Amino acid sequence: MSKKIAIIEDDIEISDMYKIKLELGGYVIVSAENGTDGLKLIKSEKPDLVLLDLLLPEKDGYEVMEELKKSNDPYIKSLPIVVISNLSNEDDILEAKNLGATDFLVKAKINPASVLEKVNLVLQAK
Repeated sequence: MSKKIAIIEDDIEISDMYKIKLELGGYVIVSAENGTDGLKLIKSEKPDLVLLDLLLPEKDGYEVMEELKKSNDPYIKSLPIVVISNLSNEDDILEAKNLGATDFLVKAKINPASVLEKVNLVLQAK
């Protein structure tokens, strides 16, 4: 059975780019364009991993991670989250990791192949 990845990203072109590469890698993709819908999606779809942007409409990525951390559902609480953001200073990375991010990728330094590689690594380690 294919693993499910949730992409929470407000830039449709970026989201589609990752979606195509991850589907070619054998994953099922679900996506949302804002933090509010992203939280609903995570709770209803129970993905195996979340790719999360930090700068999102409605609820930002930090708020999404805070809510996931407070969840009563142990599955959601332990969900691997890979942050993909252009915010790249140490404070942003540290805050994301403190809120439960498994890893942090800087958009300007990655491509869809490296995202697929990171997803594979994180899921193998799970």
